[in-house]
Amino acid sequence: MLSPALRSFALLLAALTLTLTGGFPTAPVPAAVAASAVQPTTSTRHAVRSDTSISSSDQPQLTVNVDGGAELATHVALNLEVTGTAPPATAIDTTQVVLSMRRSLLTSTTAVDSWMAPDATTPAVQLATSAPFQVAAGAQSVIPLSVPAEQIPTWNSRSQEGALGFSVRLGRTGTRTPFVTSWNVTSRDVRDVRLVVPITTPAAGTTALIPAASLGTLTSASGALTQQLAAVDRAPVVLAVDPRIPASIEALGSKAPRSATAWLAQLKAQEHLIPLVYGDADTDTIASLGTRTLPNTDIGKRLPWTRTDITVSPGPTTAGLRLLRSGGYTTAVVRGEALSGTATALSRNRLSNSSTKIVATTTALDEVLSDLNASTTLSEQGRLINQFAANALVESLQKAQPPAVTALLPFGWWQHADQVRALHGATPSAYGLQWSGAIHAESGSRTQIRIGEQLAPATAPTPGAQTLLQSLGTVGTFSKVVTKGVPKTAANRLALTLLSRSWTADSTERQTAITTATTANQEYGTAVQLSSATAVTLVSGNSIIPVPVQNTSDWPVRVYVETAPSNGRAQVTQHVAVNVDPHTSETARVPVSAVANGSVNLVFRLATADGTIIGKPLVRTMTIRAEWEGWVTAILATLLGIFLLAGIIRAFRRGRRGDGPGAPPAKHAH
Repeated sequence: MLSPALRSFALLLAALTLTLTGGFPTAPVPAAVAASAVQPTTSTRHAVRSDTSISSSDQPQLTVNVDGGAELATHVALNLEVTGTAPPATAIDTTQVVLSMRRSLLTSTTAVDSWMAPDATTPAVQLATSAPFQVAAGAQSVIPLSVPAEQIPTWNSRSQEGALGFSVRLGRTGTRTPFVTSWNVTSRDVRDVRLVVPITTPAAGTTALIPAASLGTLTSASGALTQQLAAVDRAPVVLAVDPRIPASIEALGSKAPRSATAWLAQLKAQEHLIPLVYGDADTDTIASLGTRTLPNTDIGKRLPWTRTDITVSPGPTTAGLRLLRSGGYTTAVVRGEALSGTATALSRNRLSNSSTKIVATTTALDEVLSDLNASTTLSEQGRLINQFAANALVESLQKAQPPAVTALLPFGWWQHADQVRALHGATPSAYGLQWSGAIHAESGSRTQIRIGEQLAPATAPTPGAQTLLQSLGTVGTFSKVVTKGVPKTAANRLALTLLSRSWTADSTERQTAITTATTANQEYGTAVQLSSATAVTLVSGNSIIPVPVQNTSDWPVRVYVETAPSNGRAQVTQHVAVNVDPHTSETARVPVSAVANGSVNLVFRLATADGTIIGKPLVRTMTIRAEWEGWVTAILATLLGIFLLAGIIRAFRRGRRGDGPGAPPAKHAH
């Protein structure tokens, strides 16, 4: 008896189930396979339809359900039901269903893609023909088919693992509907499939944060963000989120639209979250402009990230990977087609480029997802979902394959979110695969890889983009003196938003925004300045020189006034700190000591706490004069004192000589 895991293998009934209900099943999906799908019904859980392009075909449709699961092995019969659906205006006349099988086992994605192509001409063996039937216009009919195990031509593949290719068609000349089952797959072959899902906005905009009105639209019942999250809500996938979205909602606080607040709470409840670069910026273009350090945008606490050292870089350059690493991203999810070497060799090894680890996606899966995103009929959607599952199966069966295969949804996938819902519901129940949100660089031998040089950056360099990036240095220096707030964060966010992948290179709106942002950044270089250059005369040994500091910015600052005399006639021994509120001036009081008479230039500079000079220096000429009034007074007083003291001494000496023995007698008058 087959194990429960094997009994649950299915080709596509899960996809059919998801298409019928419009949401993820709440109970185990029946073990069955659908090679195409029928018109969906309304879902109460996911009432929002993300596209209107999927429609029923005007051609007859065949849907295949494999009884007992999609897993076939030796001694297992093939029992299936084929549902024929007639177009709304055309009946299916009397015909038969013809079942055929590919002669050899499918063991590679190339073989699967070839078999699943609508116009495939691969030789096939006819296995069975149904009884004749008719279907009225717009109606359905279920046709059973059964092939005993001994009549299934798998004699040459009994010891192999892989997939079996089948097809059904109406009559011998009708359009073929291909489908695939697994062959000899056992429970130990169950592997993980990682689906990386970008969560982005349709357009980047020209502001560092998304305005409240735009957030209200994006998170409304039919909004792009609502559709994206509804399609993968609580599913075991990897959500790669543009940090600009949660940062914008949190910045508004209580002023954020209720729908945006609810959406953010729903996002935070998801299990596997990794960040994109802010604004989904094109880091390869940024690196090509000479930037070596990724601007910091403070995203660390915006969401309960599963990991913050991993991001998505679909088709990177070597310089782009270095830039990502400077921002703390040590691992990058990269499309397999962007790497040199064969897809199989790349996917089986632990990859690295310089010091960056790489999670390479499976090219065959990415290509199917791209086609699925562009599919326009339910029949095409069902075929592509079946093809994705079969490719994931044969890729996962490679003996040297890591424990998971990885696929990346195209950016902008949300316009066809129903296909993603159907895909995600189908594959875990098919071929012994399961979805997984765990993502990391694979263990095993490390292979040094080379980035494909033929891939150009997604966004062509825009005139002024390099100057914009260079102006961020001016904002960064100014931010060192700001006492409350971080202006460089807002400037960095805006720059990355204006270099988003969602922009077209010739956008005049973006060009205007780049010019405006560059000018605003450069103005920070003169936002805090020294004012007044009046000459000063120093007439005392120590004096206080007033130095006005002006702040024209919106930020409070604390700067240090440094003073350097041009010669040794004056001495300044300390720097003076001064706090200046926005759009005001304050006076720094600089102590200066006179050393000698003469003229000296005092050079005043503003500096940050770490000594970085900001703004332009101010030069004041100072004349130093000795205090001659004080010195003359002191000298005269000293001389007068000396003369007075000398007079007293002489008088005293004379007096003593007149009163002693031997003095002549006094003369008396007669």
